[in-house]
Amino acid sequence: MVTPIFVYDNADILKSQCITDNKGKSGIYRWTNKVNGKVYIGSSVDLGKRLGKYYNLSYISSNNMLISKALIKYGYGSFSLEILEYCSRSNVLLREQYYLDLFKPEYNILSIAGSNLGYIHTENTLAKMRDSRLNWTEEQKAKIINHLKTHNASSDQVEKSRQRLIDYNISKGVSVEILDTTTNEVSFYSSFRQAADALGCVHRTIILAERRQQIGGSKLIKNRYLLKTIRREFHSFTRSSAQAISNNKQGQALQRCETNSPALFYKEGDGYFADGCVKICTDNFTEQEVLDLIQVLFNKFAIKATANKRTNSNGKVLWRIRISKSSMEKLKLLVGTYMMPEMLYKLGVKK
Repeated sequence: MVTPIFVYDNADILKSQCITDNKGKSGIYRWTNKVNGKVYIGSSVDLGKRLGKYYNLSYISSNNMLISKALIKYGYGSFSLEILEYCSRSNVLLREQYYLDLFKPEYNILSIAGSNLGYIHTENTLAKMRDSRLNWTEEQKAKIINHLKTHNASSDQVEKSRQRLIDYNISKGVSVEILDTTTNEVSFYSSFRQAADALGCVHRTIILAERRQQIGGSKLIKNRYLLKTIRREFHSFTRSSAQAISNNKQGQALQRCETNSPALFYKEGDGYFADGCVKICTDNFTEQEVLDLIQVLFNKFAIKATANKRTNSNGKVLWRIRISKSSMEKLKLLVGTYMMPEMLYKLGVKK
């Protein structure tokens, strides 16, 4: 029986904490897939840095590790992460081998510990590595160059590179919020170019609008659209895990979905029906968190919503989500079956 030092039950929500807790520490960690029970054992002389790599989409997309493929397939929310033990740098591989023999993890391709993380090559070894490259013949160099030209020019590789760039922009790029002043509806895009395509303008128009905003100015695009950019890191949302914000928020309006097809759970006690639409009482959330939720609603469920600002009797600013009337039927289909019959009136469903 092994008692972990730390257990991060939801690797998605607790990403920052697990990296911060283990910064500069050496030891052994374990990923566990909560869907199928499969595990991966790893070690590092700097756990914080090593664990951070798993949250780098470019890194896990570019290697053939089974654990990387599983994280992409199931999503971080389907995994728990455990720190099994801390140990000295010199004993890292020895202790990793102990746990490999103990658990026989399914996601480990190799059964022998041999991580080279933190290993420093000797000057003699580095010299040999440099010499091996310097001593290539002209024929060898030509073959390598021709292979790279052919490989990089292939339509398959061009498409892969394009998709990697799109994924990178989504995961690390700029979230663009567009307000249609004629309909008062908000749309979100993952890049300037995507927003420009949707509005029918060149992407430089979006960039100039952002610059005007930064100096305190504002001007409608096409005399209709108001732009606001939000620079932040995105979470990965998958079909099996639609996680918008931390589960520890009180009065949470949207919960995490663990079903094969996405479903949205509407908290019966945190919303009401008025003026032909649903309003969700996200009073405990910040403006940014509400905007995050609205983006998830649109991107994952094609449900349009706006953020409504109100002030309570104490002068505190509160933010609520208003589901657009045009999305009400879709919302009913998504959440109606999960609600108690006597609570369906909150969706505007009459008995």
